[in-house]
Amino acid sequence: MFFLPVIPGLARGAAIVAGVAAGLSVAEYAARSVKQSGAGGGAAGKEQVQHMITRLLKLPSAPSEDAADALAVALCQAQTMRTTAGLP
Repeated sequence: MFFLPVIPGLARGAAIVAGVAAGLSVAEYAARSVKQSGAGGGAAGKEQVQHMITRLLKLPSAPSEDAADALAVALCQAQTMRTTAGLP
């Protein structure tokens, strides 16, 4: 049996290909961009992103770090769409 290590770049590429093949719109954001939209600073730590996501979305309690990261990506996408909507 032959095992091939999973390389993060390959996994990301496979996810992008799968999304495009399914007809989905795919976007990629740098971590600094996501942190900027989620916490107001590109060098924010996970706890800072978690805190700001809780406040921005008026959540009753703080989401897990991973959930806060996912919500920050969603905010980044929403802000990008809002910004680019008026462009030709």
